[in-house]
Amino acid sequence: MRRRKLNTIDLFLASGEETKDIRKEIVTTLKKLSRGHEKNGFDFQVQWWEDESGAVPESRRSQDEYSKLIDKSDMVAVIIKNRVGKYTEEEFNYALKLFQKTCESPKIVVYTLPTGDDDESRFKFVKKLRSGEFDYFHQKVKNEQDLYLQVISELLRIKEDKEAELKEEIAGVEEMVSRRNIDSELTREALELFENGNYSKALNVLDMDVIHKSARKLSASQKEMANAFVLRARLELTDIKNENRFANAEKLFDEALAASRTSEIMFEYAYYCQKQNEYNKAIALYEEALRLFRKPAEGNSDSKEHQELYDLINQELEYIRNISE
Repeated sequence: MRRRKLNTIDLFLASGEETKDIRKEIVTTLKKLSRGHEKNGFDFQVQWWEDESGAVPESRRSQDEYSKLIDKSDMVAVIIKNRVGKYTEEEFNYALKLFQKTCESPKIVVYTLPTGDDDESRFKFVKKLRSGEFDYFHQKVKNEQDLYLQVISELLRIKEDKEAELKEEIAGVEEMVSRRNIDSELTREALELFENGNYSKALNVLDMDVIHKSARKLSASQKEMANAFVLRARLELTDIKNENRFANAEKLFDEALAASRTSEIMFEYAYYCQKQNEYNKAIALYEEALRLFRKPAEGNSDSKEHQELYDLINQELEYIRNISE
């Protein structure tokens, strides 16, 4: 049986040579944690710079090597026992700058274990944390077991946040699918995979080359192509590990409009902007959707569907205008 794709939560360990055994225990602990959460689609991985001993010359330890690990990490755990590791403060400072830039990740926690050795490197580092600028990162632990428990608790909180974000994006796809008939050759396989819970595979089968190839035909299938772009945009948003998912989604909504600039597609884009709190853009799109709205002829079988969409656009437009005043 093929293993399902997991959402990986990466932990970067910034610590010195003296904490090697602690790191090994954290690796073992997270392997057990992963086995318990694999059924929910989550995996926990440990990252760290592997040679604090100095066996590798400092000239060969470029910032790129450790920054790549920190860049992909959801959490950075700085572990201080008797002294600060050779590269620990450097890694902490890089993670801090990254967090201040993104305001989201990585989550940074400095764990200090009890010590009887008043080492100067430790004293200066902890004093800096207590200076008031960084003290919210500092977490004292009673012993190594307490450290393991606190690290696991933080990682589980990150997992809960990711689960909530993923559920919200999946609900967005479900709402869009239920609101519109988008079943076509381009979307059928992706819809089936999505309904079976294979979100990443559903994203992959909506091949951009195939969609673009269909788009170049410029035939009556324009609506199908636009629907495929919209579905792809919605599925991009379920890939919560991808920091470019919002930019990718907006490009796809733009492509959907280029393929079929209808009130239906305009509504989908506007609704997305509304959820992103981009109210001015959403209002402009809703207003254009109303201007483009095709009034169905009496007796037309799709008149009820069109009337419902017309009412929905007016309802959302009125709601945004009220909250943005």
